[in-house]
Amino acid sequence: MPITTAYGKKLIIKTLLNPTNGKFYQFCHDYSINPNSINFNKESIIVLKGKDRKDLSDIRTKIDNEYISSQINDLIKNITKDINTSLFCSIAGGRKTMGVYLASALQLYGRKQDILSHVLVSPNEFENHKDFFYKPKKDLWLNASDGKRINTRNAKIELAEIPLIRLRERFTDQGTEKKTSFSETISNFQNKIDTSIALTSLSLNHASLSVCAGNSIVKLSPIQYVIYRYFINLKKENCKHPKRSNCEGCLDCYPEIYELEDDEFRIKLTEYYSEIFKKEESGLLENMKKVWLKRNNIISTNLRTNISRINKVLKTGLSDAEYYFCKIDNVAERRPAKYGIRIDKGNIAEMFQ
Repeated sequence: MPITTAYGKKLIIKTLLNPTNGKFYQFCHDYSINPNSINFNKESIIVLKGKDRKDLSDIRTKIDNEYISSQINDLIKNITKDINTSLFCSIAGGRKTMGVYLASALQLYGRKQDILSHVLVSPNEFENHKDFFYKPKKDLWLNASDGKRINTRNAKIELAEIPLIRLRERFTDQGTEKKTSFSETISNFQNKIDTSIALTSLSLNHASLSVCAGNSIVKLSPIQYVIYRYFINLKKENCKHPKRSNCEGCLDCYPEIYELEDDEFRIKLTEYYSEIFKKEESGLLENMKKVWLKRNNIISTNLRTNISRINKVLKTGLSDAEYYFCKIDNVAERRPAKYGIRIDKGNIAEMFQ
């Protein structure tokens, strides 16, 4: 799907999609491709809008650039929500800022399967030649701008993949972010990155039932504390890749909610809970066991409720960026949903206080 202006759309329809002599149809004919097998038509062309919500004829002003940046960002963000898609994006053509915004959006939301590339054409005589769109199977002679004759057999077309720093898994709340402008999105990402660097440690204080994140301290109820401790321990003790020094966006330690219906989870919570209360407070422990150890109790329902309450308390006591890394996250884009804490295992204190 081309991303272009109103003028660009007219040019695409005239030179590529003309049923009589469109270069797209000529290419398909030359290489025995059914054009209907490719979703490339008038309807697939995306035309960028201006401040007045009308199609932009060109991108010339600062305001134009601000509006197209958000549109390109939102487009990539929405497409990448579908886990069954793979993006192959090219920055060739268009205004230079369009390619920059496309690359930026892919760095923010691109997944492992998404690729950014650029088309390289040589020699220079072919790069901007008005009649050269692809290398035909049958060699053709063309008139160059300097009056020379050039043959398409000498043309070379390469697809260069551009490496990306993919920030999606580490710094995005998929499906929960509010709609923001591109500049606001960049600011939010930068804030999370800065906090990730600054947040040197997260620890739990057993005596006060507190979560200590950076300079912030949040107190939890006993059951909230043991549930949070369980998810922290998953990061430290059940890492699927122990040789890695950090998580690098990995979510493999996140269990599915129904995996927590087993006896191991129930027993672990009880073990943590018993460490909090002394014998004279055993009545509280017994009440806890009645709720969490009964086989006919649906743990997932109680767990979801408590996770919601834990996150509500954390959100109140932590900064936005601290909360992002320390909340119990629901990775909703995966089915079934998985739960875990985003903070890097390298930022979790070795010993709990």
